[in-house]
Amino acid sequence: AALDAEVRATHETRGQNYFAQHGARQGTSDNAMGSLSLLDDATRKALLSKVKRPTLDAHRARRRRQLTTQHAQWTRALSMGDSLLFYGVGAKTTAIHDYCRTLTDGPVVVVDGSLPTLSVKAVLNTVTTDILQQTDTFRNTQDHITFIRNFFASPDSFVRRMYFVVHNLDGPALRN
Repeated sequence: AALDAEVRATHETRGQNYFAQHGARQGTSDNAMGSLSLLDDATRKALLSKVKRPTLDAHRARRRRQLTTQHAQWTRALSMGDSLLFYGVGAKTTAIHDYCRTLTDGPVVVVDGSLPTLSVKAVLNTVTTDILQQTDTFRNTQDHITFIRNFFASPDSFVRRMYFVVHNLDGPALRN
């Protein structure tokens, strides 16, 4: 018991020392983005002109071909009810749109989440008017969603499957 108390005291002392050493408030850095010097237009253009554009174009074309080989895998995942999420550096828009052209079993709704004027209501209206060809009005979002859900659940529905492509899922309009 005495050994346990000694070990516990040692750990408590080490813990207190750690926070005493590292817990002190540090001053802010003088390194701020505003203090960086920016390139003037002439220098920037001169540097950009040295970038080998054909190399970049070749890289993009190669990457697009690589993504095309994954279309069957994406289709399989979607048919099993999964979603696809593409993230990371680099534009994926063209590759995603290429894939959407292969989806022939249902309409594709493309949503640009970076638009500040985008709203959930606008997306739902697109689905009901453009896809489901309905002109009903709805009291609230929940009624609208219920209508769409019931439409797809109906055995008489002429649309069995629908795809959503959302660019910039974390855009300002879609955060709430």
